[in-house]
Amino acid sequence: MTGGRTDPSAMGPAAMAEVYRAHAGDVLRCLRRGFAYRVGAETRVARIDSAFDAEEICQEAFAAFFAQVRDGRFDASRPARPYLLRIAANLALKRLGRGGREVPMVDPPEPAAPARAPEDAERARLLAEFRAALSPLDRDVLTGWFDDDVSQAAVGESLGLSRDQVCRAIARIRASALRFFGARGWFDDLR
Repeated sequence: MTGGRTDPSAMGPAAMAEVYRAHAGDVLRCLRRGFAYRVGAETRVARIDSAFDAEEICQEAFAAFFAQVRDGRFDASRPARPYLLRIAANLALKRLGRGGREVPMVDPPEPAAPARAPEDAERARLLAEFRAALSPLDRDVLTGWFDDDVSQAAVGESLGLSRDQVCRAIARIRASALRFFGARGWFDDLR
């Protein structure tokens, strides 16, 4: 290190691969689930709907990050994750006109209150019923990917599945959830 900057020769392929493995899942989740940004006084949320576009932006973000490391423009005393997320968010905002989704918000969302209302108990009961109706494999995928917030690759590795098999399981789970909750009127007020 020189002057708090990363020595470009210090980050070889193995170190780059380690940074990628540690943060790629977070970058992809941020892009697919959405991230907040400000336009003047207004807070908005943007997300990339296409898995292909999200993966491409993720790769571009890591390429830009590694170029900055190589050029000595990244301060190694700082954590890489927030820096990578900001690069990815900026790249995603450039693509909004080509397939992203932007949702204006009046205020940032408030943290969810503890489940106390009767409708929360009903929601929890229905969610338990939905989970019970899933196959054991789909339940394990849902638990790893959604509850534990683990990447699809990590879920696949822990269950002995390929990433494609995990993606297909998630698609099945989503379709089942739409049918299950739609049949119970959860989406009626969205029409």
